[in-house]
Amino acid sequence: PFEATVGGSFKLSYYNEYKSYLRSPNMKNSKSVADKFNRDVEKKLRKVQKSNERLKNMELFVLDNSLRETTVASIQAHTLENKRAIYDEIKKVGFDHFFVESFSTQTRLGDIFLEELIKSGEDLSGAWAFSELWEVCKNGVPQPDLPIGLVKCKKFRINHVMLEFDLMWHSVNYDVFTMEKLCAFLKERIDWIRANLSKDSLIFTNLRDFSNCMVHHPERV
Repeated sequence: PFEATVGGSFKLSYYNEYKSYLRSPNMKNSKSVADKFNRDVEKKLRKVQKSNERLKNMELFVLDNSLRETTVASIQAHTLENKRAIYDEIKKVGFDHFFVESFSTQTRLGDIFLEELIKSGEDLSGAWAFSELWEVCKNGVPQPDLPIGLVKCKKFRINHVMLEFDLMWHSVNYDVFTMEKLCAFLKERIDWIRANLSKDSLIFTNLRDFSNCMVHHPERV
């Protein structure tokens, strides 16, 4: 009962001290130790109560990556049965937003699974996909050719996109393709998504080499 009462918020030192006294022949100090422990717990709870209330009432955005991330670095690929099982669990939990695939020029299992979801009339209004910001690079400059990720987002009616790119990629000459030009390039992609996928599309960016760039070229970030 004592452990259940504190609900996991306690000072371990006091808790161990209290248990030690309970096991000892001389228990005359056990009540004072318990009182000290309870006072400390109540003090700590009062201190964090405001933070807890703020966390409870914050608007939470969850973007689930189970359909895709569970295959990364795995020695076995997903099967359609795996995809279906994971998708069912996402729906049971109640996540509204979830990644369905990181598209490539090849037909991946995610493409087939998406065709199945569309055929069965599943709600994909919260579905996301990964896409490169650029795929073609000439003379150190990314080209405006539409990446396959966005092409397939339009094909499968996926409205929300995670645009991925690097700030230290060896094929890009960042002295020529400056951060101002990169931002303009990104804005053009965002405009395309709004015009061709949905005006309400949610768009995130992923700087894949963020850590290295912060060490070697922080000015680019």
